Amino acid sequence: MRFFHAQRSCSAASHIVLEEIGAPYEAIEIDFSAGEQRGEAFLEVNSRGKVPVLCDGPDTITENVAIQFYLTEKFPEAALSPVDLRARARWLSTLAWLASTVQPDARHITRPENYTEDPSGIPAIVRKGEKTLTRLIGEIDSLLSGKEWLLGEQYTTADPYALVFVGVAKNNGIDLSPYGNLTAWRSRMLARPAVRKVLEGEANALLKPL
Repeated sequence: MRFFHAQRSCSAASHIVLEEIGAPYEAIEIDFSAGEQRGEAFLEVNSRGKVPVLCDGPDTITENVAIQFYLTEKFPEAALSPVDLRARARWLSTLAWLASTVQPDARHITRPENYTEDPSGIPAIVRKGEKTLTRLIGEIDSLLSGKEWLLGEQYTTADPYALVFVGVAKNNGIDLSPYGNLTAWRSRMLARPAVRKVLEGEANALLKPL
């Protein structure tokens, strides 16, 4: 397997999943600051110019939700997704929420230029993104109430996916200290070798005290 990722991007979610599984793979970093995502070599891998991308033999899989679904199906022994139908539906629902709601709102902070052609409008987009992401962080904190992991007793791919956006919040000065459930969960996440390895590889802000 080959896995294409970028520093401080949502690809860290699936990167952590690969590390949790422990199967051999090659990690290939795409340097966004150098515009490699728009280069001919990478566009041959993913014509959309985005990460993450997982190549497994003849198959090329894009998007975190699809990559995580594929990996949990291929490596069920890793137990990174529920088996029970109802719990599995909740897992997929959480992944879809993270991908379709939390990630676009976080992108208002990390990629504000995607939402306006007027440079003078960027600060307002970032402020709105910070306000929205703060609310969503509070929702993640509520989801963790009385739970060890996001979906309960089982650690799933939803946990590293949610952690990515907590990292965005931390990296952009959003105060995480009021969120006790999230703070305790972050400590449990950082105790996992796979999580720490990926975060250390990109000097993630979550490694610093809240």
